[in-house]
Amino acid sequence: MKDERDLRFLNPDPRPHVDPDLCIGCGICENVCPFKDLPAIRVASANEARNPGNQPILPELPWDDPY
Repeated sequence: MKDERDLRFLNPDPRPHVDPDLCIGCGICENVCPFKDLPAIRVASANEARNPGNQPILPELPWDDPY
């Protein structure tokens, strides 16, 4: 098992990043970014920067949704 000293060298670049293969453009990462006064992640407009093959995975509702 690695100790804390080993872990800090696994990602020497401390800047946040978004994996474009997983991004669906929902904006959650922007809302939970720890840099509140200076957001490090900004979500682009729909279809501008996200991978078109990625879609949200939503559970099926057990009832008919009137909307």
